[in-house]
Amino acid sequence: MRRSISGAALLSLTLGLLGSRMMVRAQDAAPEKRAPHRQEVSERIRDLRNDLDLELKNQQITSDQYNAEVSKLNQLKIQERVDLKQNDGDLTDAQKEMYHDALDQIEKEIEDMTPPPPASTAPAVPESGAPANP
Repeated sequence: MRRSISGAALLSLTLGLLGSRMMVRAQDAAPEKRAPHRQEVSERIRDLRNDLDLELKNQQITSDQYNAEVSKLNQLKIQERVDLKQNDGDLTDAQKEMYHDALDQIEKEIEDMTPPPPASTAPAVPESGAPANP
């Protein structure tokens, strides 16, 4: 025996599925509005990473300095994710203060970094040991 679904029932089912998908997407798109502490900390981490990228590109810091500071930022981001999971997607005021203190410290370390020494401009010595101008 073959059953058929009426056009109205099919339309209703389709609209119901689409509506529930749209609600799930709307909920996924709005967490930063519900968690302002998260947004503040995430923006500061992103901004510091961008600053480090630019300083490395402009040869104002060495790759070792860059790697050390990015590693600290990565550790903070990992800890932030752990804290967010424990607090239903937001940070407590104490956690927010802890993150801002840590980011202030990293920012100060970045500001205090000394630029790498300039590349040597000494003339190259010929390999054969012969004088450069015979």
